[in-house]
Amino acid sequence: MTQLSLQLEPRWLSESPNFNLCHQLLPSVGHFVQHILVDFGPFRESLRTLLSCCPNLQTLTVWGQSRTKSLLPILQAMPHLTRLNIGFRDMLHDELLIEPFSNLTHLGILTFSGNSWEGHWEALTHLPKLTHLSISYPKCLAITSKLLLLCPLLKVMILISHNDKDALDDNRLVMLQGRNYGYLLHDWEKGTNGGVDTWQFCELIVFARLSEYSLGFSFSLLPY
Repeated sequence: MTQLSLQLEPRWLSESPNFNLCHQLLPSVGHFVQHILVDFGPFRESLRTLLSCCPNLQTLTVWGQSRTKSLLPILQAMPHLTRLNIGFRDMLHDELLIEPFSNLTHLGILTFSGNSWEGHWEALTHLPKLTHLSISYPKCLAITSKLLLLCPLLKVMILISHNDKDALDDNRLVMLQGRNYGYLLHDWEKGTNGGVDTWQFCELIVFARLSEYSLGFSFSLLPY
């Protein structure tokens, strides 16, 4: 299968020739698309239209969208989806235990449905293939500690914009500074083109710690 990547921004969603052309092409090329990054804001119907035409996605990043439940039927029809970065503000505990979430190896959480362990974060410990987890907003270390302890295959956990200096002593935990839109976009492009993105960079940090090459647990420097 030929690999295609799509990066779409809000200007494509207006009633413009660009959007109309994209909409016309999607049914014929969508099944070739394996990677999508979208910044859709409130355009939920356009997002559903786009994703329904791309059933062979492997990685999906959605910015500007904190609610995922309306996309669940479409995501469930993506058997190859293993990397997801999206908001989960409206997702219930049991909804996180089914496909496509049970197939994920890499999960980036932009927002979440609650702050408690029971009924919320505990659901992540039941994802059988999850090896990489990123949380993009401050989260209490008690939750972090339980995730590190109870997620059975977790190899890398990234906390972004987390300023707690009492970091947990766990080689898998990497704390990074938040980055601007341009940086995040470039990082995504590098990852989809086989380069060293944030996921791989943090893997190298964890490897360095396990090999006793590294002394610290908090990093602000990313791979360029």
